[in-house]
Amino acid sequence: MTHATLYFGAGGGADVLAALALARARESDRDWLVAGWLSPLHDHFFLNEQPGRDMVTPDDSYSYERVVNAAQPFLRFKRSWSGPRPWHDLGTWRAVASHRPCAIDELWRSIDAYRIRLLSTRRSVEEIARFIGSFRRVVLVDVGSDILFDGSQSGVRTPVLDAFALVSARASAVPEIELILIGLGLDGEVVGDDLQRTVLRYGLSVEPLSDLLITELLRVIRVLPIGHSGSSLRALCDRVAMDRQRTRDQRDEVVEKWALHLVRADVQRVLTANPLVAFRNVSPMYSWWEGRNGGSTT
Repeated sequence: MTHATLYFGAGGGADVLAALALARARESDRDWLVAGWLSPLHDHFFLNEQPGRDMVTPDDSYSYERVVNAAQPFLRFKRSWSGPRPWHDLGTWRAVASHRPCAIDELWRSIDAYRIRLLSTRRSVEEIARFIGSFRRVVLVDVGSDILFDGSQSGVRTPVLDAFALVSARASAVPEIELILIGLGLDGEVVGDDLQRTVLRYGLSVEPLSDLLITELLRVIRVLPIGHSGSSLRALCDRVAMDRQRTRDQRDEVVEKWALHLVRADVQRVLTANPLVAFRNVSPMYSWWEGRNGGSTT
């Protein structure tokens, strides 16, 4: 079955919730889904129709790193950047993992988690592209600005997953790809002169955040515990609340123009500028990024 539209949270984490909010605000029919990344900091094992099993074993009782609905239970295990540990170490991993869904059932039900597909960054770009290719249109969503990384900005910290989303969408042959940024600059990664240069380079267009989108953003941010990922999305919601209480002459002009607007960027221009899209998989992207930043992956 070919669905109409896929809203893809490009950087994972709260980008997925922002994609969900945008889809809810835009779509009048039911023919859409949301997708995002599983955390690359963990190994994931998904229960395979055997809910009574409570041990991780190297057989078919668990399916590893597959596309999964966000509402389905799965186990997460911390992993090192050097790669997954051998199977015989899983007993140790099991001792520090929770045998519950990664998210609270009630939380996910409250945000239509059945619409969210979580994808593994261990898969090749061809595999991800096949999934994206089942849609007629894809909307890439980034909260902040790191998807606009071009190699010149000094403050960008987490561009790898965004780049992998760009590469996968390009390889999918989907006829229409849209790139939306929400809260541009609020992540603190592209600010000041870097933000001005980036805006000029990409010729970004803006429109005000609609009341309906703001309502949906506030709705999804409520499901994130304080201290969880999603600081940029939470900052955006806080800024919106503050802005509504200010008079026109009290408002921050830069924030009002960019962070409090929905920003569109040309996908081809972003692809052309991003040095990470030269790689086809996440591992070499991280290797390049670590080399550029002296071994840091953040």
